[in-house]
Amino acid sequence: MFDSTKGAVLIAPSLSNSSCWLNGRGWPSTFPAVADIIKAFFIFALSAAIVLGNLILVCVLNNRRYIKYIDNQPRYLLTSLALNDLFTGVLIAPVALLPALYKCWPYGEIFCQIQALLRGALSQQSAVILVCMAIDRYLYLLHPDTYHKHSSKKGCMLVISITWILSVSLFAMMVLPRTGYYFNSTGLMACDVFHSRVAYRLV
Repeated sequence: MFDSTKGAVLIAPSLSNSSCWLNGRGWPSTFPAVADIIKAFFIFALSAAIVLGNLILVCVLNNRRYIKYIDNQPRYLLTSLALNDLFTGVLIAPVALLPALYKCWPYGEIFCQIQALLRGALSQQSAVILVCMAIDRYLYLLHPDTYHKHSSKKGCMLVISITWILSVSLFAMMVLPRTGYYFNSTGLMACDVFHSRVAYRLV
């Protein structure tokens, strides 16, 4: 459908067309192709690397031995960024194993909706934290007096909390409508936010 005043309006593909239970059939009986097994293996390896790498980073950043080498504010921001990536490795990437093997979505509508919300919110929050880190370093280098005067643990935690709340709220509004998500059968084989208008992709 097309709206001449507001641009093209796109409609999300039905999840039932990508479901492993299409037309009431059972679990796919065909054995996965070698290429699909290799893809699933790399997804598993990537998930494990993401989890392990970010767990180590969180532990190092908050270890008493290393705390003295980094200011509190960038340490909190880096920890938030590492936790964001850790959630991706735990909640997003492993879910793609079965879709990669069978090229369909086996988990149902609600789980697809939740995954689309998490993928969007985590990506958005990660980007905002990177911007906050850039601003933090800018103030630290060019306005050190102002930086040390106004920087605090509570203020930094407040900023991090706001980034989480706004990111989750924004993508909840986009994903909660039934037409706000779809199964992306390319790449990671996961559910994504569906943008009904091309301009929304800039968010």
